[in-house]
Amino acid sequence: MKNKTLNLEPEAQVFPPMALEEFRVYSMKELACLYFPKLSAVYASRCFRKLLRDDPFLYSGLVERGYRPRVRNLLPSQVSFLLEHLGTPREFYEVQKGN
Repeated sequence: MKNKTLNLEPEAQVFPPMALEEFRVYSMKELACLYFPKLSAVYASRCFRKLLRDDPFLYSGLVERGYRPRVRNLLPSQVSFLLEHLGTPREFYEVQKGN
């Protein structure tokens, strides 16, 4: 079976066509892969959890909304707080790429 590649822009290949603004629960792994698209799922999850842990404002805001360190899913209120603080995954990626 041949691997078929899509002729998309490099940025379009990195970010799946998924609206993060959907009102639903997201898994940590799913969000991690959106915010760190070029990393493996395991390493993206580690980086995402470290990002949450190392930012005191972000961490305290998530805790106020019911976040616990070993939780596997984030509630819609927590996801909307992430969007306010980090921006969309594409915006976050552009900022990180610039550093």
